[in-house]
Amino acid sequence: MNEFYIRIIQKRFLKSDLLSEAQSISFSEKQFREIGMNPAIIALLGFIFWTLFLGLGVVSIRSFKVLTGSNKSNEFPAGIKHGSEFYWRLNRAHINCIENLPVFGILVLIGVFAGVLDDRFELVTQIILGARIFQTLSHLSSGSVLAVNARFTGFIIQYGCFLYLLWHILYSTQII
Repeated sequence: MNEFYIRIIQKRFLKSDLLSEAQSISFSEKQFREIGMNPAIIALLGFIFWTLFLGLGVVSIRSFKVLTGSNKSNEFPAGIKHGSEFYWRLNRAHINCIENLPVFGILVLIGVFAGVLDDRFELVTQIILGARIFQTLSHLSSGSVLAVNARFTGFIIQYGCFLYLLWHILYSTQII
């Protein structure tokens, strides 16, 4: 990666008027490669994969129903319960992932660009991915009270971790 792109990234994501020259982050090509394999980035990629995997499940069921003639392509209304219980839970689990992916993605990317990735940050991102998978599997298992409570536990863990990542970024960059 040449210096031109590194400078663009620095100017785009760092407020140089607020940072002294000594505080600015200097990215080398080696550091960019290391960031790409960081556990926080891997957790984000895992979250993206999980979201796409669930979406593929929804699309597969819908495509099968359309191709076999049991449904028309316009018979899958958004936000209105339709299909089997499992299909509806899969649909909702996919939507839950889509709703949380931007929050997680932005926190991880800000952490990368702010240079605050450390062992705790990386561990928390992995906990988020684990909690997301746990929440999804609980969602898909059933609608029982136990499954709903387990799903809610996964949700609370994720949001607690989101708040920690936000605090970590703000504290590490001396905003608070």
